[in-house]
Amino acid sequence: MVTDQKDHLGLIQRNVDVNATKLHAPLLVQEFDWLRKKEEGENVALLSSSPFDVIVGTDVAYCKELYAPVVHALEQVAGPESLILLGVTRTDTGPLFFQLLHNAGFDYCLMPTAVGDGGEGSCVEAGGFALLSVVRRRGRGEKEVGKDYYNCMI
Repeated sequence: MVTDQKDHLGLIQRNVDVNATKLHAPLLVQEFDWLRKKEEGENVALLSSSPFDVIVGTDVAYCKELYAPVVHALEQVAGPESLILLGVTRTDTGPLFFQLLHNAGFDYCLMPTAVGDGGEGSCVEAGGFALLSVVRRRGRGEKEVGKDYYNCMI
């Protein structure tokens, strides 16, 4: 499943269509308006598929006003076993975003980049872009559930 705001869906669908022969599974393009809180019954198809095994987002926390909605959206669609990859820039994504992630029960780490030594300095060397691996900490009493398929959201 590939999601975005309504005004981006046409472009995403065209990209999926152009690359359909390279994909190993069908992709559903669907609206997911993560900028506002969901009313009961909205995005039923999307949320009924939650939690997703893999969530990929980039340039989603580029101003303070987006920090809380991004974290809220992750809370809606991520489970304790979800792999979340977020692309952020140091110039746009401030410490408050990471504090909100932590407060919501998410841990994160900087992924090595192809540029630099793969350490903290590589983000600066790669033009300030960083790829974060984010995981939701399992709460007390939650059981690990094994899966033999991937349920992905981009």
